Amino acid sequence: NVDHPPVVPAVGFRVNYKDRSAVITGDTIYSDSLIHHSMGVKGWRNLVRIDQKVAVDNKTFSILVFSDPLYRKPLVLSTNLAAKPASIFCLYLDRWPVEQIPLAAKQMLGLHRQFVSAEASCLRLPALALLAGNILTFLAAALPALPTGFWDRQPKKTPGRLRRVLAQTDFSKEYACAGQLRKKESVTDHLPKGVQAHRRHKTILLPV
Repeated sequence: NVDHPPVVPAVGFRVNYKDRSAVITGDTIYSDSLIHHSMGVKGWRNLVRIDQKVAVDNKTFSILVFSDPLYRKPLVLSTNLAAKPASIFCLYLDRWPVEQIPLAAKQMLGLHRQFVSAEASCLRLPALALLAGNILTFLAAALPALPTGFWDRQPKKTPGRLRRVLAQTDFSKEYACAGQLRKKESVTDHLPKGVQAHRRHKTILLPV
C-alpha cells in the first residue's frame, strides 16, 4: 500500500527478475512502505575474523549492504544479531538518533577533551555535554541550512555547519561577560600564580 489521498486504497508493485528489481506505483507522496519495498539488501552471514582459526565455537557475525534509492551510496552494517535484515535496519534507525547527541557534544563541541576529577563535576560534565549537544542539534534542524563557505553550495542542516558558523562569531563584543562567577577557595591562594611563581629573584646582600 502507498499513500495517495484521497484515493484509498492505493497500491504499488515490485517486480523481481533474476538479480534486478523494479518498483511501479502511481502518483504518491513520500511513503515509508514504498521506500521499504524499493530498498535492496545483500548479505553475508556466519563470517569470522581473518585472524581467527577454524573452530566450531568461534563467534560469527553478518554483513548487510542496504541499497536505498534516496542515497547514492549503500549502507553497510555489521552485526552479530541473528535477525532478519528488515529488523536490523529498523534497529539501526532507532539507534542513530540516540548516538547523534553525544556525537555533537563530544566531537563537535570538543567536550571529549575536557577532564574533571571531582565527584560533582563528573556528574555535571556529561549532563552539560548532552544539553549542549541537544541544543546544537535542535537549532541546526530548526534554522535554515548555513553554508560554511563559498565551496559549500548545497548546505544541509547539520550541527557541524552550525558550529563552524558560530565559531566565527565574536560573542564577547555582543554579550558582555559577567566576570568571575565564584571565587575558588584554595589554601594556596596567597601564593603567587603563573610566571610570578617561577620567577627567581636575586638575593641582595646588605653591608654589615
